[in-house]
Amino acid sequence: MNNSYIVINDIKYVFKYENKSTKIYKEINNELISLTDDEHNMITSILNSNKGTRYYKKIDSIIARNKNISDEKKQSIFPYLKWLEGIIPDGCKKIFYNNLETVKIEFNLDNNLSHISNKDIEDDSYSYFDVYDNTLHISKKFIVDAFKRAKYLDEVNIDYLEQDYGAEFLHELIHMASSYKKEKEFFIGFDYYCKDNDDSSLENRGLTEGLTEFISSEKFKGNKYSGRFVSYFKEVQLAKQLMLILGKDVMYESFFRGDGIFPLEFELNKLGISYDETYALFRNIENNFTVNTLNDVDRTKYNTYNSFDYNIKEQNFLANAQDILLTALEQKLYILEQEGNIEEIYNILEEYKDSII
Repeated sequence: MNNSYIVINDIKYVFKYENKSTKIYKEINNELISLTDDEHNMITSILNSNKGTRYYKKIDSIIARNKNISDEKKQSIFPYLKWLEGIIPDGCKKIFYNNLETVKIEFNLDNNLSHISNKDIEDDSYSYFDVYDNTLHISKKFIVDAFKRAKYLDEVNIDYLEQDYGAEFLHELIHMASSYKKEKEFFIGFDYYCKDNDDSSLENRGLTEGLTEFISSEKFKGNKYSGRFVSYFKEVQLAKQLMLILGKDVMYESFFRGDGIFPLEFELNKLGISYDETYALFRNIENNFTVNTLNDVDRTKYNTYNSFDYNIKEQNFLANAQDILLTALEQKLYILEQEGNIEEIYNILEEYKDSII
């Protein structure tokens, strides 16, 4: 027999297993009746209520099976992995678990920096996660710069350096937990690109970096050096604004599940923001990020930027993105007012005020 049942609060719920799927009904007078959404959520919530313990054991066994990381390194990174697993929403951990099985991590960490030459520092890019071959790389340049920052601030101590290094490592680890490739397509948080498709409308590097850095900073909140190492300031602030409008759950689930910006657009549409406006919002965020990146980079080192000369002095991508977000915020606050959630309105306004650039 392919049917099972459970009785909850004197109601009999029947599980029918057919075609490798489960359908749940409630039985009343020997008839099977479809569940309401609330009833279905209640049943699944009960059956998933003890998943936390299993997740902890799972991450332990996954990292143990990874042959690309030494046992010594596994011990040092496990606290970060455990913390990250805890903040990824249930149902969105698949990418994280899959990548963790085979990820390679190049720390380039050595107490003796004498072997790092000037050429290493000059040629080495900053830290990155390579979704193509599932490798996390902490550059030699970052490590040397961390020591320079510590000396400049007169903070050459283990706590300062551990947070500086830890914040950088966790940032790339979050990229690992939210990135996957599918044939020639690459998905990184909210970002997407395809080798055979040069459509830039789905590229969202700026928003991806913003939420990645926001999540990383949450790990060190309350630390003595909290806030010292936050990068991508404008992108983080824009991610915060969007999160206050749409909610943390929507942002995190879309980010870690590999759904891109589509759930964000859907939620903005529900607030009365048109598709054209959501398109403009995400393009403005991305263009602002790109222009800032081009202005910051040393173009003399990269042939890509040597084919033409330019000097960008002014742009309004950031202002336009924030204008659209403010329109969405007004709609959000109006709905809350209609629902009588006055306290939530004040809380959102207080946080939003601090996130405006």
